[in-house]
Amino acid sequence: MVSLAKHSRGVLHHCRACPVHVLCLLERGTVQPSPRLLHGLQKPTPPKPGQGLILSLPQTTWTVRGGTGHRLLSLSLWDEIIFLLSPLLPTPGYREGFLWKRGRDNGQFLNRKFILTEGDGILKYFTKTDAKVPKAMIKVDNINATFQPTKIGNPNGLQLMYLKDNSTRNIFVYHDEEKEIVDWFNAIRAIQFHYLKVAFPGASDQELKHKLTRNFLKEGYMEKTGPKQTEGFKKRWFSLDHRRLMYFKDPLDAYARGEVFIGSSDNGYVVKEGLPPGTPASGSWQHGITIVTPDRDFLFICETEQDRQEWVSVFNGVMAQQMSPQEYTVEAYFKHRR
Repeated sequence: MVSLAKHSRGVLHHCRACPVHVLCLLERGTVQPSPRLLHGLQKPTPPKPGQGLILSLPQTTWTVRGGTGHRLLSLSLWDEIIFLLSPLLPTPGYREGFLWKRGRDNGQFLNRKFILTEGDGILKYFTKTDAKVPKAMIKVDNINATFQPTKIGNPNGLQLMYLKDNSTRNIFVYHDEEKEIVDWFNAIRAIQFHYLKVAFPGASDQELKHKLTRNFLKEGYMEKTGPKQTEGFKKRWFSLDHRRLMYFKDPLDAYARGEVFIGSSDNGYVVKEGLPPGTPASGSWQHGITIVTPDRDFLFICETEQDRQEWVSVFNGVMAQQMSPQEYTVEAYFKHRR
């Protein structure tokens, strides 16, 4: 008898295929039973989701049980395939589990169900365990995932940044287990890599690697003033994601208050130390930065000279790089939005 016993935390799924085989993928390798074991096998009645599957094989007893040591158990019989998944070690292309997510408005971390699927390239999360409709659906190729233990205040903190209605949206999550949050991070990158291989078939793996999730070039507080440059300077948290300089009132804000596009020096973008003559600085922060763009100048003040030098260095590094066709499109959007 072949018995696939459902793990207490497993999930049972169904799909269709043609091969006739029994395949057991274990954590430490692959085990394939002899084809003679399938002799005389009768097509089973498809089990209901959540149930195990029991098949009779003549003069043979073989039991396979799910657990933390199994990555994936699958049984293929004519046009029925039954996958027995463990959420701790999911099948490639699919991941399901719970993460502590920070609320957008109240700032409280609540346990939320997340599902990641390669087929549609979407990360979903649900506010209720039994909810049928997700609270949000996020295209994976639009996500930048970065570890943020200090910002989130948890050693296993992860920040998910993506565009929603052309505005930058942040989701902050963590898990009590370090391995679990690392597995989520790697799963997102794996699906992103899959879609990049399809979108850029001629690119090398090394070239695609730079398009995957990445750390911010720099983050920290600066003060900024408005477009008229007569308003007072206000302290804001800044994150530089390549050519997008985003600023927030608080590091854990769900949405950016605004963004500045950092183009290339070949297109008229320049960073200068100091502020235009006559610009009144505020408080004790005196280390100014001016970013010159084709449309307007942006003024910032750093708390220390070291902070200013670090920001100027990363701005110069971005401006020294030529813009890609996609980045010209982003630049045009920024100009239109103003």
